[in-house]
Amino acid sequence: MEPKNDFVRWTFEFILQNVPDTEINGNMLKNAVRIAAGFSVLDSRLRKAILLKTLRYHLCTHSITEPLLETLEFLEELFHCEASPVTATMTAAYCAVAVECTTKYLKLNPHHHNPLYLDAVNRIWRVRIALMNSSGERRALLSGELEQWRKDIETSLLDSEVMERLASIDTKRDAMVKLKAFLGEACPDLDPSSHAGMFC
Repeated sequence: MEPKNDFVRWTFEFILQNVPDTEINGNMLKNAVRIAAGFSVLDSRLRKAILLKTLRYHLCTHSITEPLLETLEFLEELFHCEASPVTATMTAAYCAVAVECTTKYLKLNPHHHNPLYLDAVNRIWRVRIALMNSSGERRALLSGELEQWRKDIETSLLDSEVMERLASIDTKRDAMVKLKAFLGEACPDLDPSSHAGMFC
């Protein structure tokens, strides 16, 4: 193995072993996720551990943001490559994160003239999830629940009562609960004796 590849592996192993979830920098993890996704030198177990640590960071900091969708999509790709099933808890977590990243803008302004909400609907539902539907990629993350939320969110743009109902739902709490459930299920799949398993 080339020295450069050794350095990359050692760097990620150091992050996993020595940096607590609550102290790690969010941008550091975001960059790590992108690098890990493109480095074949990192075995799938190490890449999975990096992605799961990213989810744990967001859970520890109570931060539900759109980059979480990308992290879950990277995980789905890993599962697909390993021929591992995408579980119901993972699809539920993906759906809940997508919903929270959209409806959080209603908490600020639960009215029709809400450009931030409309932008989120376009970004997440009309582009990101619509592309998943049409391309066939990451279809394992699609679910009946996700489709029902898509319909409700689209309806809310025309119906003020639906918009107010969505604004009243504690979607952040739901996302946190479902993300925690997925992590509880996914982390034991890692080898407890490996470095990657130390944080789960």
